[in-house]
Amino acid sequence: MVSFSIDRDYLVAALTDLVRIDSVNPSLVSGGAGESQIAAHVAEKLKALGMSVRTLEATTGRPSVVGKLKGSGGGRSLMLNAHLDTVGIDGMTDALAPKVRDGRLYGRGAYDMKGSLAACLATVKALVDAKADMRGDLVLAAVADEEYASIGTAEVVRQIPVHAAIVTEPTEMDLCVAHKGFVWLEVETLGKAAHGSRFFEGIDANMRMGRFLGQLDRLEQELRARPPHPLVGPPSLHAPTVHGGSELSTYAASCRLGIERRTVPGETEASVRAE
Repeated sequence: MVSFSIDRDYLVAALTDLVRIDSVNPSLVSGGAGESQIAAHVAEKLKALGMSVRTLEATTGRPSVVGKLKGSGGGRSLMLNAHLDTVGIDGMTDALAPKVRDGRLYGRGAYDMKGSLAACLATVKALVDAKADMRGDLVLAAVADEEYASIGTAEVVRQIPVHAAIVTEPTEMDLCVAHKGFVWLEVETLGKAAHGSRFFEGIDANMRMGRFLGQLDRLEQELRARPPHPLVGPPSLHAPTVHGGSELSTYAASCRLGIERRTVPGETEASVRAE
């Protein structure tokens, strides 16, 4: 029987190095560093562990890195998936200067989810150090853009087939076996700008959006009343952003509404749009 042990020093050093690299998602924060630097760093870490490495970059400047530890053959393949990008660092002090306090490491991305990526690297190292005889391949996918639209995982899924995967997103050790999908929509209503005193010329785009929101509210209630999926519950939607008008004395010429629609298995983007 093979004995495994985790190299804690390697784990902490790997996480420290990852947190120091700015990988703020540019789709969330204008001018964000993106994943190029951290992807290159992870690629070197994977090579050092003896994995064959591929970089996937269908979207320029948004690379994902995939390492494969080849099995002896005849077994099922498993992917460990972790993302490279983080949300922004505005308002944080020393966000990219990780510090260990009371056994915890602090810094942007340490929890979500560079800690998990470091754990994946340490797992591969434990297997390599133990000279584990695996029949199936072990794949480690370090992906771009999870915080926005998951273009990295979408690309990996298209190009790297595996039998099973563990997404190592932190869940406080609770096993999560399913998750809702999402569709983001934007709706615009058009009006006609005019001074507030000239009601006979102005058309209020915000008022028009209000009528639409009334219909949307009825749809949201109907979605929640549907028979729930056994793992993720019913579908849902919310209206997180509304932007319209320019000043109090002027009719709004346009209004834009953002919608997030959470989907359950069996639903498609087309069916969501049709509703």
